[in-house]
Amino acid sequence: MGQTSELTISVKIYRAGREVMIAACDAELLGKKFEDRRLKIEVSDFYKGELVSEDDLRKMLADVTIGNFVGGRTIGVCISLGLVSRKNVIKIGSVEHAQCTFI
Repeated sequence: MGQTSELTISVKIYRAGREVMIAACDAELLGKKFEDRRLKIEVSDFYKGELVSEDDLRKMLADVTIGNFVGGRTIGVCISLGLVSRKNVIKIGSVEHAQCTFI
């Protein structure tokens, strides 16, 4: 995946004790809802935070212990770093979603 400096990903960081969770999504998905027969997801304020580039997201992922990701660009960055496997990405309606924990 190519690198870009465009601010196209929304990132919010949550901290609880030693845990650092990142919620990241393709920015244009904020406020949208997706569903299929079994699952639904609302890309809510949970994901609304700082707008960053793909390069910035790569750097931010170095310090997290839990990840929650929505959207092709965001998940593409995670896959390119080996943090998420393509086979573990699910589709809810028309949007890709992945979660992971880092031990």
